[in-house]
Amino acid sequence: MRRSSILLATTLLTALASCTPVATTDDASAHFDASVVDARAEDTSPTEPDGGEPDGGEPDAAIAPPDAVSAIAGTITSPRTIEGLDYGAVGTAVLTPSDVLNVVVVGRAIELVGSAEGGAPPYTMTWRSSLDGPLGTGPRATVMPTEGEHDVVLEVMDATGAIGSSAPLPLHVLPATFDWSHVRRPAAPPAAGDWMTPVRSQGRCGSCWAMAALAVMEGQMNIDRGDPSFDVDLSEQTTIDCDMHSIGCAGGGSEQSLSGYLHDVGAVAESCNPFLGTDDMCIEGCRDGSTPARYRVEDTRAVVGDGGANDAIRAWMRYQLVHHGPIARTIINMLGYDGTTHLCAPLGGDHYVAVVGYDDVAGLWIAKNSWGARWNGDGYMEVSYGNCAIDASATIVTHVIEP
Repeated sequence: MRRSSILLATTLLTALASCTPVATTDDASAHFDASVVDARAEDTSPTEPDGGEPDGGEPDAAIAPPDAVSAIAGTITSPRTIEGLDYGAVGTAVLTPSDVLNVVVVGRAIELVGSAEGGAPPYTMTWRSSLDGPLGTGPRATVMPTEGEHDVVLEVMDATGAIGSSAPLPLHVLPATFDWSHVRRPAAPPAAGDWMTPVRSQGRCGSCWAMAALAVMEGQMNIDRGDPSFDVDLSEQTTIDCDMHSIGCAGGGSEQSLSGYLHDVGAVAESCNPFLGTDDMCIEGCRDGSTPARYRVEDTRAVVGDGGANDAIRAWMRYQLVHHGPIARTIINMLGYDGTTHLCAPLGGDHYVAVVGYDDVAGLWIAKNSWGARWNGDGYMEVSYGNCAIDASATIVTHVIEP
């Protein structure tokens, strides 16, 4: 039976979204942190090719080795992978504004920071990439690598000519634009085709949380199968009625549903329980009395900020979009969204969408909405980086287990 009232237990920092209903009109007029810089920005900080001895001065005290150490080695201190998550492990990572991840978009520069130990100073340090060869010199080097998957090492030579190196650091250099739907960026990667399922309409039911969660699952199945036309249509109605951590058409949370009900119990096909646009009783089987097949989330990965959006979360989101699939996200102040400026005025209305791509040149996220295919021209929207709270946290599914 439906609950008359139930509180959502938040597993992340995102609270219940009441899900702004479909607008009454058909159309809506409706970086990285300080150590990562835009390639177009002025940079007056020269690198130090002599490994920390500007103008012939003394070696940098911060990288001076202990006297008793003889072996020489390099250490890369920034950027870094997410400890304990490493982009693929299940769980939630907290990212701070000072975090610099080993992800950069092509055309942007990233600062590599390292140190040396052992041997006899002074040191000569050279940064090398498995794709690009030498990248730069010195303990700090601002570089602009080519697109692709790099292994970066810091090679160190001491005063005697002895050579050592750091362990390799994976460096992910992503395309400037990316769109799984190819609706807003038809020429962007990946391979041609709309890898997302058609845009749904939630009507006057505040079920955006279910629509976004199932949009992520449906798109992920297409991606995992390598078939953009596979397009399983999952039942929002069953999720609305049976997810006990939601309040149905009065709101819910995509993250909580993906890691809870859709993981533990699973979704059924739309044909089993078609969308009604209102709350109804939870039924175990299909409307025709048959036993439904279940599509279950294998697990979820998530990142949250320590007080809001930051460049580390944006880096993680871009990486996951390119290397994995769509992302479930909340938009704050959806009632104030302007489809021309891509900003949200403080007019209220929390809302869930599925983020399907980005345009790093324009600084925009591309998202699939649930207000019908005519809304905003095509059912999709673009939101500026750092606006509408869209990149304050993020959740993906690792895989969808099919019947």
